[in-house]
Amino acid sequence: MTERILVQAAQSGRSEATDELVERYYPRVYSFVATLQSGDAEDLTQEVFARALGALPRFNGEYQFGAWLLQIARNVCIDEARRQVRRPRRWYRWLSGSAHAPSRSRCPGRASGCGWS
Repeated sequence: MTERILVQAAQSGRSEATDELVERYYPRVYSFVATLQSGDAEDLTQEVFARALGALPRFNGEYQFGAWLLQIARNVCIDEARRQVRRPRRWYRWLSGSAHAPSRSRCPGRASGCGWS
């Protein structure tokens, strides 16, 4: 099937068309995401498809589906980069309980530690 027919079928609710779109574009999206965000490429690729399938009813065919999908992937990667800036991973692990809390002695250059009580 052509891209246009697949998209229209997926928009009509045909799950086999949706599956075919995911299978067809997953490697391309994964590769694109991995070049921008290597650590979480699998999770981010799944996020791309979740967003794209949610927005599929609004896809009007003005652009090629693959280009539209890569724009969503780009936006997902930008969102992830912003999240990482706001909450660095090492603190996330500490807050989630998967790592030990930092001690006062782990603050280089500060004789009195970091000031934690």
